[in-house]
Amino acid sequence: MMTVFRSPPDEREMDRVTELTSFSDAAPHQRAPFPSPLTPAYVKLSAARIEEDDRVEEACRSFEKYLVEMVVEEGKVRDLGDVEELLYCWKELRSPDFIDLVCRFYRELCTDLFSEQS
Repeated sequence: MMTVFRSPPDEREMDRVTELTSFSDAAPHQRAPFPSPLTPAYVKLSAARIEEDDRVEEACRSFEKYLVEMVVEEGKVRDLGDVEELLYCWKELRSPDFIDLVCRFYRELCTDLFSEQS
């Protein structure tokens, strides 16, 4: 009968258990081991990713608005300094999201500018 019951865990095993990090306390870029909509850690990690996506989207909209104001205001680029600043900003872009945004912006801008002249 004694073999059926397990002896209480020793101190080393309990120390190891307390060292484990909770998935809800993990960094937002880490994923839960078993993604399930019912797991609280999964919900928390998903919410962090959604917040990050919202911040990226807002930054993209802000950047697009800035480019529109700088380039299209009065239908022309005001001076060479604006062009130099644009080129410098383009060179410093690292995020694929921003690169795609700028490429789309220039594609639409060129389409609008050159289709009006035809």
